[in-house]
Amino acid sequence: MRPNSFNTCLFSILIMGVWPTLALAANALTTTVELPTAIHFLTPAGDDVEVGPGVYQVEAVESWLKLVPEGASPSNAVLLEANRGPHEEDVTEPVVRTISNPDTPEVLHLAFLMPDGFGMEAVGTVSGIRPRGLNLAFVGRTSQPKTMAATTGMNAPRPGSQTQAPPPRPRGQSVDCGPYQTVISAWEGDHAPALANFQNALHLVASRHKEAKRYIPLMSYQLAERFPLKHWVYSNGQWDNGKEIEDQISKTGVALATFQNRLHMVHLGESSNDLWYSTFNGQNWTPNVKIPGQKSKATPALAAWNNQLHMVHPGDSSNNLWYSTNKGNGWTVNVRIPGRSSDKAPALGRVPNGPFAGRLHMVYKTDANIEPQSLWHAQFDGRQWQRSAMIRGALTKAAPTVVSGYPDQLHLIHLGKSSNDLWHMLFGPNKRKNNAVEWFDDQRLLSENSEVPVDVALFQGCYHMVSIKDDKLMHTTFSTPLVHSAVQ
Repeated sequence: MRPNSFNTCLFSILIMGVWPTLALAANALTTTVELPTAIHFLTPAGDDVEVGPGVYQVEAVESWLKLVPEGASPSNAVLLEANRGPHEEDVTEPVVRTISNPDTPEVLHLAFLMPDGFGMEAVGTVSGIRPRGLNLAFVGRTSQPKTMAATTGMNAPRPGSQTQAPPPRPRGQSVDCGPYQTVISAWEGDHAPALANFQNALHLVASRHKEAKRYIPLMSYQLAERFPLKHWVYSNGQWDNGKEIEDQISKTGVALATFQNRLHMVHLGESSNDLWYSTFNGQNWTPNVKIPGQKSKATPALAAWNNQLHMVHPGDSSNNLWYSTNKGNGWTVNVRIPGRSSDKAPALGRVPNGPFAGRLHMVYKTDANIEPQSLWHAQFDGRQWQRSAMIRGALTKAAPTVVSGYPDQLHLIHLGKSSNDLWHMLFGPNKRKNNAVEWFDDQRLLSENSEVPVDVALFQGCYHMVSIKDDKLMHTTFSTPLVHSAVQ
């Protein structure tokens, strides 16, 4: 069968939701893969990314797999979440393998196998819906599965919204994360911006809602200036000019999360504590919909985990924390998380690997009389919230931010106890204490500061942070080893 005929046939089968167990070409020793249709993978941050059809060079980078479109610059690479483990295939040079499971034919296993007996494996799906309990096909197994070799194809990759990493610089790193800092826009807002990785680009939404006092003789009143939410996109190494989101105004910041190939946003109303919900498909935002029965006096937290979208927020008038989920068909009735309260917005995140990877992690600023500026850590195992623990040494005056860290850490960024200085802390194995899992080493972050809580996303192998300083929205990139000596 000719290559073009084969690709057409394979594409037609994939559209019907079936990935055939066939070799893509004859050459078995190659580090490229040809995708005849779009496949959804997870990014290192746990977000969905759609990789378009085309030929890609596959590389192993730290704890990720990197796909570089054939004929394109390495800066257009896509980073995928991957699992590392031993393999049993006898190879004398790096090789890429792919396979599908007859029980889940729309699932694709993509592996990069190395001569030292270890490999990296990523799992993608045609639909973007990931079945539960997926087993790895290549790494960490005791028997050799039947494979099909990934091959160099003749077709060019489909043009798409590929995103450019910071400019490369010869520093001995696979990805140069700087630190770099740029100004996104002049900005007078006093609420935390929200950042998310969606469709292989960074998306930023910020609220500029402010209350201005105006005085008339013998009386005074407050007039709220009406500023719609504004949305920016970072691609090809630069930010666009941003667009206002029609008919959406929030009196606080917003929460963003990627789930089921859409960008989800929740925020407060313009003048009420009602929670409103909207999604973005890459082109347009859906009209705002009020979430029935849910109110909050502070910005909620969103996170995609365990095939659900999770939300935590304070109450309408109390500091009690409430919890709700969405499987794609609407929000459940929110329930109170017993014994947890906060006077600021909480933060949700996940640990990629290790003993605490199978849990949703929440960090929140307590409102207790004892250490009222302390941060606390709670974990959700899918059934109940585990007992909270104080994070020793971390004090803040504002809402915290957490972001996944590879290979097995959670990163916390927070403002100081009484200053705008930014601090950085890790949760995970502490190499200095025989890999004991704990929160450790609260340190200044690049001598940076922010007038509001920041948001951070892991994207293209670098951490991207958005802050507000001197009435400007600032974009800063960095890597964990660069800012934290405990990470090698």
